[in-house]
Amino acid sequence: MNVLDLEGQKAWYMDKLGMIVADTIKRADKPYEYIMGFGGSAGAPIIALLQSPQRPTGPNAFGRIILAVPNAKGLADWLKAQGVENREVIPNAAYFIHDPEGNAIELYTAPPRK
Repeated sequence: MNVLDLEGQKAWYMDKLGMIVADTIKRADKPYEYIMGFGGSAGAPIIALLQSPQRPTGPNAFGRIILAVPNAKGLADWLKAQGVENREVIPNAAYFIHDPEGNAIELYTAPPRK
């Protein structure tokens, strides 16, 4: 995902969503891209934050990022207490938030199988 403020976005995804940096790609000894995820095994979901100063301000052109989380409602409630507004889409299962650059993120917990 192209971002304007690479360090700010990295900090937000770490602080608010608990992601960790899995890898750092550098150009001229300066971070250019962070590969971030929730840890875990190979094949676990990741997001790549790529510095792109030419990117227009506002959200990226894609629809949204969907993050599978163990407790979407609990995370949405915690984020709201941290000042991150959310919108409930499916009660107890899906909530929309936005990162500091306006990119849409869906927090999703699959309902239990019957």
